[in-house]
Amino acid sequence: MPSKVEDIGLLFVHGIGEQKQLDHLIASARELASLVAESEGLIRLNVRDETKAEGRIVIDATFARDGAKERVRLYLHEVWWADLGISGGLGEQIRFWLWSLGQWAAQVVREGNPLRNTMKLMDIPRFDETLNAADEPGFGRRAPARLVLAVAGVLAFLTLFSWSAAKRIVSFLSQSVPAPSLIFLFLGDVKNYEEGGRPGKGMLDPGQPMRATIRRRMVSAMTAMAARPDYGRWYIFAHSLGTVPAFNALQETEWTLPNYLSEAEWTALPDRFKTASPFTPPDLSIDNQPSLDNMMPRRPPWIQGKTGIDRRQLFARFAGFVSYGSPLDKFAALWPRVVPLNRQVAVFPADCEWINLYDPTDPIGASLDAFGPPPRRADPPVADRIGLEPQSFATRAGLIFGLSHIRYFKPPRQGLSFEKLARKLHLGALYEWAREARRKARERRGAPPRPRAMPVAIVGALVSGRRTTLADAARAAATPRWRVAARVVLAALQVMVLAVALALASAWLLYAIGKALPDSATGPIKWVLGALAPGLLAWLQAGFAPAVAASGLIMLLLGLFAVGASGGMRILADLFRPPHP
Repeated sequence: MPSKVEDIGLLFVHGIGEQKQLDHLIASARELASLVAESEGLIRLNVRDETKAEGRIVIDATFARDGAKERVRLYLHEVWWADLGISGGLGEQIRFWLWSLGQWAAQVVREGNPLRNTMKLMDIPRFDETLNAADEPGFGRRAPARLVLAVAGVLAFLTLFSWSAAKRIVSFLSQSVPAPSLIFLFLGDVKNYEEGGRPGKGMLDPGQPMRATIRRRMVSAMTAMAARPDYGRWYIFAHSLGTVPAFNALQETEWTLPNYLSEAEWTALPDRFKTASPFTPPDLSIDNQPSLDNMMPRRPPWIQGKTGIDRRQLFARFAGFVSYGSPLDKFAALWPRVVPLNRQVAVFPADCEWINLYDPTDPIGASLDAFGPPPRRADPPVADRIGLEPQSFATRAGLIFGLSHIRYFKPPRQGLSFEKLARKLHLGALYEWAREARRKARERRGAPPRPRAMPVAIVGALVSGRRTTLADAARAAATPRWRVAARVVLAALQVMVLAVALALASAWLLYAIGKALPDSATGPIKWVLGALAPGLLAWLQAGFAPAVAASGLIMLLLGLFAVGASGGMRILADLFRPPHP
């Protein structure tokens, strides 16, 4: 019998996409079980599907460690919000085009609704070079986020004309290459999460932003996880845009947390989680106390008085937050009011960790540098509680631009090696000799131990009984700086190739349409081109290859013009934009 049994809860939050319920949970369980199988000391492993009865999947493993057997049970749950994201329908796409092409020029959202408690109880994130909460992020912080959005806008514009043809052009690279809809889904879901509410929209939170309803699901699942008495510790694993509602839930105020729960969930919540004195910054005057009438989401009728949720009790067994492929840096640079920091800091256990993984070839994920302590911290430091600050580590999730975004926890592929060949041929002694020879050779050269792949390292630390922290495991497996620089160059080259592929796909469709139309329909267009760019007109009339090349150049120029013009319109629109909710 195992001398030790540990139950660990894992809450997975999916990112962009149109997943069905449980899709992300099943995919994550498949990846996690494969990585557990690669962990040191494993001697027993079983996976149970309890999605119908409990809405979870259980990975049950036994390890031989220090002369004893230890059993670890991982209980996997999910937060599903894909049905609240952008649907991809015609109406959604039209609204998306009107919004997204100029988003790169959007005003930085630093001010919120002055009636809301977030202005009193929370601070916006602050980069190192900013002196206080009122400072706008510097050009060096805003420029990369705006560049990513501008490039994505151009690619999305080209995608509009080459949805299927572009995928055929790039699909030879891999059967797993994501469709061009990745761009649409990312920008569309950002739009859905960032924009304010309006009358006639929303059901659970009428008139309020959609992010309030998305956060509702996150907080509901998070409090249910924290209230389970059988999990000795629990973690949140959030991917892509899912890291934003996960971060929002972890930073939500004690005043507002109850508002996200249904009456049944609030009634079932253990009394130790409830507090009649939610944290209030001592610097607030008597006339400037938090409000119960201007909250997001609104206060439900069954919450009496100013009852809140005690965050120290809520996170008493919370062990860590793992974010991967996260766009939180872009939100901090452009929409910091959407990702505010709680002024109550010291609520997480002293050994709690926030590990952020990013791949330079991932257009969405990045290192996080703006989420340190809030500028107006309102609680004193305490010995056994800390604030949640990210530690970012570069990793190699994949080589293909965009595809790396969905491969952070894919089990690494095993290449053919001498040791592996010897094991397959049942030459155990030869295998052991080869492994020992390689170890001694590395020691003679003074080389450090070969780093493990990042997903193997993270999961190995997770099931190690805390012998290794997540940060130490990630640090040992992190990609060196010179490789990070090389992967940035690789990503830039792939973006150029992708732009050319989309332009050529658009050009081919444009050429085919031009050939199908009568001369009377294309005559005015040719006249305009002859007046503005006679060289391009000559290419269009010179044959198939020059015509397609000219059409591709025209599509690129149109994309740049559309994004630039939309940006100018966005600047004008922001002059009359109401305060952010």
